[in-house]
Amino acid sequence: MFAYGIPNFYCESSYNTDLRQAFNNREGDFWPHVSTGIPDDWVQENYVSIAFDNTYNYNVTFSKQNKENKFTSLPADWKKDFCFTYYPFRTIYSDSQNIDSDNRVNSWLTYRAISYFDFPQNYGNLISLDGIQNKAILARFENKSLLYNTLLTIDTSNPQAAYLGNPSLFRSSPPVDFAETDLGYVGSQNKFLLKIPQGQITVDAKRGQVFLLGEGGAKDLTSFSSGMNNFFTNHLAFEILRYFPSKDVMVNGKLVTIPGVDVDNNFTGIGLHGVYDNRYERIIITKLDYIPVDPAVKYDYITKEFYIEEPIVGSAPLRVVVSLQDPDYFCNKSWSVSYNFNTQSWISFHSYIPNFYIGENNFFYSGINGCCDDFDFVAGPIVPNAPTTTTTSTSPVLTSTTTSTTTGFNCNLAGSVVITNCFLSGNGIITVPPPPPPCVRPTNLLEDDFVVGYTITSIPITVVSTGSQSDACNAITYLNSIPPNTTINEITGSYSSLNIGSLIYAGPTFQTDCTVIPDGWYFTDQSSASGIVYEVVSGVITQIQSCFPTTTTTTTAFPCISYTAIKTTVGVVIIDYTDCTGALASVTVGLPAGGPSSVTFCARCCVSTQPNVTLTSNGNC
Repeated sequence: MFAYGIPNFYCESSYNTDLRQAFNNREGDFWPHVSTGIPDDWVQENYVSIAFDNTYNYNVTFSKQNKENKFTSLPADWKKDFCFTYYPFRTIYSDSQNIDSDNRVNSWLTYRAISYFDFPQNYGNLISLDGIQNKAILARFENKSLLYNTLLTIDTSNPQAAYLGNPSLFRSSPPVDFAETDLGYVGSQNKFLLKIPQGQITVDAKRGQVFLLGEGGAKDLTSFSSGMNNFFTNHLAFEILRYFPSKDVMVNGKLVTIPGVDVDNNFTGIGLHGVYDNRYERIIITKLDYIPVDPAVKYDYITKEFYIEEPIVGSAPLRVVVSLQDPDYFCNKSWSVSYNFNTQSWISFHSYIPNFYIGENNFFYSGINGCCDDFDFVAGPIVPNAPTTTTTSTSPVLTSTTTSTTTGFNCNLAGSVVITNCFLSGNGIITVPPPPPPCVRPTNLLEDDFVVGYTITSIPITVVSTGSQSDACNAITYLNSIPPNTTINEITGSYSSLNIGSLIYAGPTFQTDCTVIPDGWYFTDQSSASGIVYEVVSGVITQIQSCFPTTTTTTTAFPCISYTAIKTTVGVVIIDYTDCTGALASVTVGLPAGGPSSVTFCARCCVSTQPNVTLTSNGNC
């Protein structure tokens, strides 16, 4: 043949040729595993002789039957819907970090399989782990505190101290227990911990105690001799937990405890925090706590929000989220108190209740969330517009001179300034920021006419419908009947949507100021057909109510008007009218002997006039 080749054709065979396995690269191999080029060495007589027959080697692993038994350490009640296992008392720890200068491995990211420790479960939930002096680890539970990884010391003849320890964290030695009581001692329910030169400050809010943990053990700063024992016992526990405690619910057939209000987040409004004032050697502790004053306040254990439910006629209640700082719904039970380590006593209550502290050398910061948006007042002497000045002060104790340079600013204060009897240490410079830019309403607003009442031109009399929900609903019923001689009174408003919380600006959409419509109950031409009225307070829609009851009735409402009838001629005139309930009635005006006479009565509009009688309307009854 001019060239060698391999023919292709279909055939039936008891061998699974697709799963063959070659035993070498020459006569034991088969096409197309071999080269497909021309000329092909594999089909050459000197490479693979024609005397060798085809080989069919098969790997029996492909036909293996799965007869193995599987073994697992999963518990008998394990289900596939469990995506993880929760260990509320377990702690994992990383390898120790090598401090060599040429070390490039971050051992803090290395967690070994057995580097974990299970704490006792009879002290409550594990609240916090904190490193303290001598590389010890303070483990704080709800009802107890334990000190781990402590170094035991023995005296030597040098005299030096030899340290005995073990590299196994939490297992090197038994933990140091401050006290063993039936009711618990030195527990903690908050992560708040102050590390100060005297030791560590921790708070047991449940039992109303503040402790100083030092080398001598745990010292109760709120003992009976402190004079503050009753106060902390009555007011250190979080009062909001009495209204919204933890609760047990059934989830997938199991009883699960859902925690109550989060009382360990002082940044959002509830919690314990404090600061160490290094200058005066004192600690300041602030507790943020609230209680609801409105029984309608509820708590969502899932979203962690407080809310009320606004009823809407004919539909489900509307949920409205309320803030802890709203005095209409919550009473602020927060306080701040300080303890001085020089006098070993609680020295003062403080009027400021911040959300956070930042400690610095010889001073500290305190602040509240959103505190820097606006200031209510500024106290201190006003520095007039002046050039740069230099002041020098000499300290009689240190006999040192300090020079500071200040620059005066031209500040124009808006409003009145009250100077109190305050002595500032140093020079105070008050700067007033420029006034905020004028408010500009957003663009792309919708425009509509809001009904404020109507005028009956035949009397004439004007009815105002914005006073209450019933006034607005009566106006809708009356105007839907298409009464004659009636003019609808409206004002124009602009809005983005007609929902609760929406703002309604006064005037058409081309206006740019932020003036809002007056307070009251309103409806539009479109909403009057379905009987929907809107309550507006400070320009904001606070309620949306339906005037039509769930049952279908056909009624026609008329305004109830107060009339005064006066007759100056002799004689008696009987005026027939329809009273406010829809019944027929009459009233007599005038005297038989003559002389002026008048009578006032309430009737549905409109009352027809009588000869020699002056009929005057006084407005709504």
